[in-house]
Amino acid sequence: MALALASCSTSGIRMSRTAQQESLSSGVLSERVKAKIAVTENQQRGSCRNPTIHRVALRSSARGGSGSIIAAREDWIVNRCGIDIVYQVDYYGPLNESANIHVKQIRR
Repeated sequence: MALALASCSTSGIRMSRTAQQESLSSGVLSERVKAKIAVTENQQRGSCRNPTIHRVALRSSARGGSGSIIAAREDWIVNRCGIDIVYQVDYYGPLNESANIHVKQIRR
């Protein structure tokens, strides 16, 4: 089965449609996360020219009094030429383009 991919024009990293659907973030916020991951991938990818975000897994979330998500943690899994690299993404504040995000590589 072929994996459908969407390219990210700002970061140069690709993201599978499945990963796009699994992530809490979208639009500008998703682009910001991809751009932060791309910085690390560009530094560490070696000979791999096509790293791809192929999965996103929600780890935890917290809701405010109104029921909206005020903090969340996701794992974004990047396939770096057959090796899965896990990035932990923390969101703080409402999940919109002004949310604070922290991205770090946690497993190789």
